[in-house]
Amino acid sequence: MIIFKRKHLSIKWGIFAGLLVFLAILLLLLFLLQTVYLDDIYKAAKKNTLNNANDKVVQVLEKQLGNLSTIEQQLDQITAEYDIDIQVSGEDGTLLYSSLRMYENTLPKQFYQDFYKRAEENGGSFTEEIAGDIQRDPFDLFEGNGEPPEEPTDEENEAVLPPEKLTGDGNEAGQFPQNENTGNGVGSDHTPPSGTAQESMLSVRILTISSTPYLTIVSARLTPVNATVRMIRQELIFVSIVMIILALVLAMVISRLISKPLSQMNESAKELAKGNYEVEFHDQSSLEISELGSTLNYTARQLKKTEQLQHELIANVSHDLRTPLTMIQAYAEMMRDIPGENTPENVQVIIDEAGHLTGMVNDLLDISKLQAGVTQLNKTHFNLTKNLQAAVQRIGRMASANEFTIELICDHDEEVFVDADEFKIYQVVYNLINNALNYSGDSRHVIVRQECIGDTVKVSVQDFGPGIAKENLPLVWERYYKVDKEHRRSFNGSGLGLAIVRKILELHNAQYGVDSTLGRGSTFWFCLQVSDEN
Repeated sequence: MIIFKRKHLSIKWGIFAGLLVFLAILLLLLFLLQTVYLDDIYKAAKKNTLNNANDKVVQVLEKQLGNLSTIEQQLDQITAEYDIDIQVSGEDGTLLYSSLRMYENTLPKQFYQDFYKRAEENGGSFTEEIAGDIQRDPFDLFEGNGEPPEEPTDEENEAVLPPEKLTGDGNEAGQFPQNENTGNGVGSDHTPPSGTAQESMLSVRILTISSTPYLTIVSARLTPVNATVRMIRQELIFVSIVMIILALVLAMVISRLISKPLSQMNESAKELAKGNYEVEFHDQSSLEISELGSTLNYTARQLKKTEQLQHELIANVSHDLRTPLTMIQAYAEMMRDIPGENTPENVQVIIDEAGHLTGMVNDLLDISKLQAGVTQLNKTHFNLTKNLQAAVQRIGRMASANEFTIELICDHDEEVFVDADEFKIYQVVYNLINNALNYSGDSRHVIVRQECIGDTVKVSVQDFGPGIAKENLPLVWERYYKVDKEHRRSFNGSGLGLAIVRKILELHNAQYGVDSTLGRGSTFWFCLQVSDEN
């Protein structure tokens, strides 16, 4: 069977590919906005400008209708501000104001009447694009009529504003200024480029003031964007090439900043995998990489600690197993080879050492199961007081032979019931007592105390040995930890008792701890919830 392995990109090429994708999306958006939708965006902006300008025109007319000079001044300001053209007429087409003074020609009334009707049909206003230039060839707006409308009479072209606003430079009202080049009133400097159709946009609105309707027309020429689009496309090609080069350079710089410290950490990790726990991970290039280095340093320390504990475990287990095995073998050989040594006392020694050996093996199995998380609690409702009495009685028989004394103190007469794993709680109490006997010192006295605190019961085991230094208190729950390296257990024990106690109490979510004073002894304790049922 052929297995295809996925090839991973290097950081450099991964960053480069990511940047290329980002640039491609960015350039696509620029292309759409600057070429495809540029004309639409431009016309939308122009439409918004005309509508805003028309709003201002309406406000001026509503506030200053009786003051013609002020109207002209303010409308001229709006024209200059927005670069637009403004025309105001009556319902009958009579022109009241026009910003197109350079052409000195009032448009036919039909022009304004037509837009007035269209505005009425559209609810009083409309905005649209038109072919042609209202400022240059207004007759283009009347396509389909066959010929331009008839010339208006002087009476039709009379304006409400002063006559001088409708005339200028020696020309009579009602006449278009003629251009010697075109003959149609269009200045040569405004002639559209060859092959370019001129377009305009209008904002038309009907305004009623004092029951008199007025028509406002705000217009502007639309600048052709074809040439701009062609220029932008050429610029985008150039920009694309430059950005691709910059992306490659940036990818190389970023990858160097990231990959170099990662490569160094990779080499250090290889040394760590070989068992070199003295390796250090140092890097200050970035916060994330620095945190990764700190994590790996912590991992190295924990692995070193685990390895040390493993070596100590093997050494301690080997020693503790060898001692009873040696004694069993020695007594068995003695009873075989020496007549008369087959006595009940020697047999009891073998039985005791075999029991001690069995206990250590069981402790090893228990701690392995607890650490592996395969141990299940069998919680029942039981009498904790009797559980303590049974543990004290069992271990007391063995302790008395070695001149140890165990005292059980209950702060009340009533028995206490709890919901927990009875066997494992018994094991906890047994291990705590056994540990206290091993470290009871010269007093050879241990106190087991049961006291109720609110809805909890506290069980404590006190010895009067050498005590434990404050900095060593968290370590006593570790496997085979010894406060004094020279200490030898004076009573039976595997060295795993406190580690087993901790795991069992953690499974019960019970509080536990140790209080100790150097030279005065230690007190190990745990708390359980008191059951309401008796």
